[in-house]
Amino acid sequence: MSRNRFHLLPIAAMLVLAGCATAPQPLPFDLVGKGNTVHRGLFKPADGSIDVRINNKVYTGFYVTSVSTARSTTMGWGVGYGGYGRYGYGGAYGAYPSETWTTVSNNSGKAFLQSGDGDKLNCDFMYEGRRLLGECRSLDGSVVYQMVANEAVTNPPPAGNTAPAPSVPPAPTQR
Repeated sequence: MSRNRFHLLPIAAMLVLAGCATAPQPLPFDLVGKGNTVHRGLFKPADGSIDVRINNKVYTGFYVTSVSTARSTTMGWGVGYGGYGRYGYGGAYGAYPSETWTTVSNNSGKAFLQSGDGDKLNCDFMYEGRRLLGECRSLDGSVVYQMVANEAVTNPPPAGNTAPAPSVPPAPTQR
């Protein structure tokens, strides 16, 4: 009976750790148009959706990023033991395959957005962490927006803001 309890311990640990996992946080971004007009949008990684408001018209859609996996196999050497019944049987020394999976990302993506009245935008972007640069265009290419997100900067001012950025970070407060 006590041996069965030890088998349940790894399962309980996995459940506790799964509860600690957090969902990816949404990423706000700006679409900057002619005359530095700024339109706000939001990437939602939890479901792969995106939305933006341009001149009081809401565009919604989805995005995909370029991610793939690669498998590599190497041969190793070691000792292995088989099992049959209660006592098992013999062992062997020899080659065994070892498999490794690697996630590969080229940090680029595409998005498709559509408004309620059928206007469409196609977007291409590159990203790194919580920073993003790209471009969104109407299907006929007549409207172009620059896509910018940078959460590496705390509370970045919107594009077109003429307020100068502070040159030195504030000193820490003394307690």
